[in-house]
Order: sequence, then structure tokens, then C-alpha cells
Amino acid sequence: MIKSIDLSDRSVTLVGLKEVIEDCQHILDSVNTSDKNSQNLVDLVKDKLSMVEIELSELQKRE
Repeated sequence: MIKSIDLSDRSVTLVGLKEVIEDCQHILDSVNTSDKNSQNLVDLVKDKLSMVEIELSELQKRE
């Protein structure tokens, strides 16, 4: 799991941010939700993280 993000270079920063998002997605995958509302919240956060990951991928392509 990533501890810090190197901000010295934009492309390195983008990779670091993508790794943080992947870590968050793995954490959410391991959350044990016993009720529907909790599962809906986890799914919502996962969807938002996926959206951010897509945007980061687009930024990386422009580098």
C-alpha cells in the first residue's frame, strides 16, 4: 500500500494517485456489508473512484 505520493513530477504524481485509488478499491472490496444501505454506499464510492481512475488515465495519455 502506498504511503506517500511523489509530487516532484506530474507523470509520477498521476501514477501515485492511480495507485492510491487502486488501494482504496481493494479496501472497499474487503468491506463486509451486512445491510443494503452500507452496500449501496460502498458501491457508490467504488463507482466514484472508477470515474476518477478513468480521468487519471486520460491525463496520463496526454503526458
